[in-house]
Amino acid sequence: MTAFFHLMNTAFDFILFTQGHTGRYAAIVLLSAVSAVIFMALFKKVSNQAGIKREKAKIVGNLFQMRLYKDRLSLILSSIFNVFKHNLFYIRYMLVPLIVIIIPLMIITVQVNQRCGYKPFIPGDEFIVTADLNNSGLLDAIECQTTNGIELSTPVMRIYEQGRAYWRAKVRSRTEASETISLYADNQKIGSKTIVAGRPAERFIPQKIKGGNFEAIFFNAEGFLPAASPLEKLTINYPRATYGFLWVGMDAVVLYFLLTLIFALIIKPFFKVSV
Repeated sequence: MTAFFHLMNTAFDFILFTQGHTGRYAAIVLLSAVSAVIFMALFKKVSNQAGIKREKAKIVGNLFQMRLYKDRLSLILSSIFNVFKHNLFYIRYMLVPLIVIIIPLMIITVQVNQRCGYKPFIPGDEFIVTADLNNSGLLDAIECQTTNGIELSTPVMRIYEQGRAYWRAKVRSRTEASETISLYADNQKIGSKTIVAGRPAERFIPQKIKGGNFEAIFFNAEGFLPAASPLEKLTINYPRATYGFLWVGMDAVVLYFLLTLIFALIIKPFFKVSV
């Protein structure tokens, strides 16, 4: 599974340039357009178009019947029952193509989030470092070390009931090319994470976790923690990025879904798809 995530990330690295805000916006637009084409093609391929059209026509017919015979209670009740019945049939025809579409949708949404979802720190920013351990007994021995561009503002705060440790850190006025947070327990390194500050990055996310967890599907932008490490998760609270659309600031994932819907409506007549 780790090899699959690496392959996906490398493939998207090759086709996308997301190191700046403009490049990220362009990546969202490109992925939305490609997604619309993929989803329309998949939907047409695996859906029962004749069944979908038939059930939609029956739903519309029963709605018209309710309008035309509004003074006949028996026909209205029959139409209401038929609308619900044919809606269930319609959902049945839609279920399989939606399940098929979920797979590429999840892959692309993860890529949008880990390339465009967060903002790098700038000099002067403060942030929280969170370490989740599978052995709370190591909390007394845990230490955090940083490179020159990052300074720790507070000593460690330990929450033994949760097996969690916190530090507050700050980005210095000048940063190096690559800043790193490293955690040690009993003088042994148990994990590290690159800090994106004042420089572009292709992909980064707040969490770095172990590759064997289910969450690895969503958090794989920067590799994984060692499998034998007592550190389960290392988190840096990057701020979410926003992108302007029609004078409204939107989250990257929300903008991706909105643009995908718009592109799908535009190209729908070319695919002759009924949804």
